[in-house]
Amino acid sequence: MNRIIFILGTPYLIRNASLSLSVFIAFFKSFIIIKNPLGWLFLS
Repeated sequence: MNRIIFILGTPYLIRNASLSLSVFIAFFKSFIIIKNPLGWLFLS
């Protein structure tokens, strides 16, 4: 039973992980832009 829940829940975990990762990357980029206005040239 736990294995079925794990198999069904894995796509949601992967989607949530990729979503949180993209949010973290966007926050990291905006933080670099605030700290270093020229930083966006290297990130773009």
